[in-house]
Parts: sequence; C-alpha cells; structure tokens
Amino acid sequence: EVGVVYTVSGELDSPAPDEDEWTFENPEGSIVQIRMVSAPGSPGVDTYLVLNGPNGQQVAMNDDFEGLHAGINIPLADSGQYTIVAKGYGNTTGLYELRLEFASLGGSLVEEGGGAIDDMDSEGQSTSYGEIQVANQEDVWEISALSGDNLLIVLDGITYLDPTLTLLDPNGNQVAYNDDYVGRDSQVSYTVENDGVYLAVARGYGGHSVGDYWITITGNSDREALDGITENLERVEADLAAANELVVEANELVVEASEMAAAAVVTELVEDAEVAEAQAAAELVEAEQAAFAAEEAERNSAQADGALNRAEQAETEA
Repeated sequence: EVGVVYTVSGELDSPAPDEDEWTFENPEGSIVQIRMVSAPGSPGVDTYLVLNGPNGQQVAMNDDFEGLHAGINIPLADSGQYTIVAKGYGNTTGLYELRLEFASLGGSLVEEGGGAIDDMDSEGQSTSYGEIQVANQEDVWEISALSGDNLLIVLDGITYLDPTLTLLDPNGNQVAYNDDYVGRDSQVSYTVENDGVYLAVARGYGGHSVGDYWITITGNSDREALDGITENLERVEADLAAANELVVEANELVVEASEMAAAAVVTELVEDAEVAEAQAAAELVEAEQAAFAAEEAERNSAQADGALNRAEQAETEA
C-alpha cells in the first residue's frame, strides 16, 4: 500500500556469510524505498542489499547508503513478485531491521535538488551541496555565464555516489559531458559562446548510483554583471513594448481619421443631393405653374374665338 512502511526483523547468523530472502508484490508502476539497518542492541552491522526482479535478474544493489547501512530507492514500472536479498558485507553477522515503503510512480520519496548555484566566494568559486537519493534522479544546477567565460565544473561524490555530469547551453543543447574524470568523480571544462543560463545536470551512473555530492563551479562571470545585462535587456524590451503600443495607437488614430474623413465626404454628398433635390422640386413647381398658365391661356383663346364667331354671325344676320 502506498505510504505505508513495512518493517521486518532478521538475523545474519554464523558462520558468515549468511543471507535472508524477503519477497513482496509490487503494484504496477511504483517507487520503492528499501533500508537495511542494524537492529537495536546489535550495533555495527555492515548491511548489504540486492533487489531481484520477477524474472530473477538483479535490478539494484547497494552497500553503505547511510554509513554502514544499505539502502535502495528505485522506480519499478512492472508489477510482480520482487525479492530482497538481505546480507552482510564480508563476514558480518548480527541482528537487522528491513524497511520497505511504496510511493506511486510519478510521485517522489524525496525532493530533487538543483536550482541556482550558491554565490561565489572571495576566490571566485561557487560550491553547492546536493544528493541523488533515488534511482534515475537528476539535479539541475543553473549557472549564469557570459560569452568568453571559461567554466570549470567539478562534481565530487561524497558517499559512494558515482556521478556523471552533463552541461547544457541556454538553448538546451548538450555542450559537454563527463564520467570518471578523476576516479569516480566528474569534471567538465567549457568556454562559453553565448550569454545566458547554462544547466549542469548531475546524475548517478547507470541510473542506479545514489549518494550526496559537492558541485563546484569556477570561471563564470560575477552574477551581478549578468544581472545588469538582464536589467538593461528588460528595460530595452519594456521600451520596445511601449513603442509598439504607441504604433498601435497611431494606427488606430489613422483608421479613426480615415473613417471621419469618409463620413465627412458622405455628409457632403448627402447635402449636395438634398440641394439638388430641392432645386429639382422648385423647377417642377415652376413647370407645373407654366403648364397651368398655358392651359388657362388656351381656354381664354378658345372663349375669345367663340365670342368672335358669334359676333360675326350676328353681323351677318343684321
């Protein structure tokens, strides 16, 4: 069950070497944490752990995870019966306790380390502490650097960690890698090509090695210098953003002015049309009046012609 610590007790008997096998059912997709420690009243038992998978093959082993005590932290994606082999280093005998804890896959029994490196000391050196506590864990350290800096990064395992070191540039590209530069410790040297934040990635060899370490960085520029460049860049970006806003506002004003000009033209055309319509109406009235006058004149002419005819007829009769 996730979150529950299972504990059993055992004894490594004489004659040495002796070993005990303990089995557990692993739920599909989990992280297991196994510890083998000296039991109360039996101090100094130098424990040793081996973990075998459902197929009987070894998937992890450890000696001296914490002092003389063995420990294994590992994600197990496959379900099935796993076997813990508990034994002592060399001819060790004595009482021990075995502890097992589950965590869901994707969760974590520890908080991963990394982050920004510590400030440089008076000698221009930055040293930070870290610990790889579970299999496949990686700690990512952020290193601010300027073009031309000559970085020297040393990863020094403290308690049985066999570390590997990878350096990534600001774009995430691998620019350096090392394993076992001196003994099991790792070291890389790199001349910085571009300003920015570089990432030093600390891992345990093979995804199984665990333990704590020191990471030491020299050769990177004073962080205040890079902060100054960053502040200037942010200020320039802010000014550029403000200028872009002004351009947008100016474009909006141009559009608004164009719309107003178009509206003015339309208004003028409407006014001209209204004047023309009024003139046409006046001319129509004048035409109608002229037509009425012509009709009246025609009637008067007809009446005059009738009167003349009657006068002529009367004269003839007389």
